[in-house]
Amino acid sequence: MNNDKIKTDNSEYPEWLKNLTKKEHLGKGTYGSVHRFEDSFGQSIAIKKTNLVDDGIPSTALREIGIVSQLNHPNVIKLQKFHISSKSLYLAFEFCELDLKKYMRKYALDTKKHNIESIKTIMFQICKGLHYLHSNMVIHRDLKPCNILIDPDNLKVKITDFGLARSFFFPIRPFTTEIASLYYRAPEILLGSKDYSTGVDVWAAGCILAELFLDDHIFAGECEFTQLMSIFR
Repeated sequence: MNNDKIKTDNSEYPEWLKNLTKKEHLGKGTYGSVHRFEDSFGQSIAIKKTNLVDDGIPSTALREIGIVSQLNHPNVIKLQKFHISSKSLYLAFEFCELDLKKYMRKYALDTKKHNIESIKTIMFQICKGLHYLHSNMVIHRDLKPCNILIDPDNLKVKITDFGLARSFFFPIRPFTTEIASLYYRAPEILLGSKDYSTGVDVWAAGCILAELFLDDHIFAGECEFTQLMSIFR
C-alpha cells in the first residue's frame, strides 16, 4: 500500500491536494487512473488523474467535467473539486468502498447479502440514476458493473465514470459506435447504427440485472459479431 504524500514542492498543486495522503490504487476509468486518498481527518476521497495531451486537456475530460459538475442526484457520483496543473488534471470524487463488479464477486456465494431483495434495491437505484440522467439530457454510454459504485453495508448505489457520456438535444445527432464495453453494448450499436439514444443505457441496465441473477454475463461474445449472435440466440 502506497501512503506517500503528493509532493508539496510543486506550487501548481492547491492546498487541498497537497495535504491529502495517497492510499491504494482503485482502478482505471475510461481516460484516467483512480486512487484513494485520505484527508487529515481520515476521510477517504477518490482522485482521478488524467495526464494532459500536447494540445491541453483531453476533450473527453472536458466533457466529463462539464457533465458531472452539473449533476446532483443521490445515485450519481458527485464531483467535489478539480484542479488543472501544467501536466495533469485531478478530479476529486466522493469515495465508495466497492464497485458493483467487486460486490458481485464478494457476495456471489453469500445468499444473505446477494438475494432478490438486494438485487431489487440495487436495480431500483440504477434506474433512478438513469432516469435523472436522461431527464437532464445525458446519455452515459458506458454503463457496466465496474462503473456503478456501491456501499456494501446499506447498498447505496452511485453511477460513475462519465468519460464517454454525452449531452444530447433534439433532434439527436449521430454518435460514434465506439462506446460501451462489448458485453453491455446494445444491438443497434453492434449493427452499426449511429442514431441511438437513451435506450443504449436501458439495454446495459438490463444486462446488469440479468448478471446480478446469473452471477455471469448474459451475453458474452468474443467480438461484435459473436456478441450479436449471442443476443439473437
